[in-house]
Amino acid sequence: MEAIWGKMMTSEPYEKLEQVIGYDFPKEYLDVVARNPFKDSKDPRFKTDLLTSWNDIATINLKVRKEGYNSQEWPSHFFIIGYAGDIDEPDYFFINLKSKRTIIFKTEWGKIINPKNVTKLVFGDNFDSWISTMISIRKVTLKAYLDKSLNIM
Repeated sequence: MEAIWGKMMTSEPYEKLEQVIGYDFPKEYLDVVARNPFKDSKDPRFKTDLLTSWNDIATINLKVRKEGYNSQEWPSHFFIIGYAGDIDEPDYFFINLKSKRTIIFKTEWGKIINPKNVTKLVFGDNFDSWISTMISIRKVTLKAYLDKSLNIM
């Protein structure tokens, strides 16, 4: 974390990032990062679905704010919480820091994001529904992989 924060580290790692981006994080988001509901999973994809390292969280958010997404400026109030798919050409899970509700959205690679109309990008109405959906998706893909593997033998 030293590379990004230097001597400006505050009592909580996220506090400096809040200062840098100009928004406070919803308590619900901080709670989910702290408890990391996927930490016991053996499936490595869960490690990027929800980023829990504040260094990784800061790095991707500052990078996308600087470089944009799909050749467009990334709205400053959209905050990436994890990767949705391939890290080389990623879609992102993100939250809207201006919203009173913590809704989880998912970008679609190659598509332009209209910050005024992101309802088509809703992936979870809250963190509980998002976590349940992610677990269900992982179970389905694991089952499909195992079925395919067993059919090959």
